[in-house]
Amino acid sequence: MSNAKAKLMVGVASRIREKRGKHHKLDLQRLLLVGKDGKIIGKKRKKIKLRHTSKKWRR
Repeated sequence: MSNAKAKLMVGVASRIREKRGKHHKLDLQRLLLVGKDGKIIGKKRKKIKLRHTSKKWRR
């Protein structure tokens, strides 16, 4: 195939505890396009911005 693409869903799920003992849940995701050579399409920067996970993908 000359211009094959694949979609890759990347996610981060973690819990963070403050010094005072309060817990916060962190659940972020991002959809990335990967080309046939295995490289991420459309990203020239090394950092990838994550956004909040939709309720459909939450655990």
